[in-house]
Amino acid sequence: MKKISILFLSFLLGCGLANSDFFTKNYEFDQPLEANVGESLITIEQGKKNDVYGWVLSGSRQELVYAGKDHNVLQIDYREYMLNRNGAFIKDGFTQHLRYDLSESNVIVYKDIKLKILESNGSKVKYIVIK
Repeated sequence: MKKISILFLSFLLGCGLANSDFFTKNYEFDQPLEANVGESLITIEQGKKNDVYGWVLSGSRQELVYAGKDHNVLQIDYREYMLNRNGAFIKDGFTQHLRYDLSESNVIVYKDIKLKILESNGSKVKYIVIK
């Protein structure tokens, strides 16, 4: 019986029947959030995972990380990672250091993400995800 169960499980894994798509994010719209320097403002992960073992088979992670404030300029780092069973690996050429002048607007946009900055200083930012 044990041998049959192992063979059946191997069959399921081999056929991909135990795999599914996943999508996660670390925010809700219109909710006040805060991050310290070096912490993620936005993290989005998506891809395929094995439901039996919980392994990520393939996927990506995109994140905006708070990098501080210089006078009235908010600094954010964009990072993109490849995900697989062995972990997360930063994609070469998929990082950017972004700068937003808050004297022009307290709403910042990067790709499909729009943030309203409520408060910020050199070590912490408070914000709302509006899109």
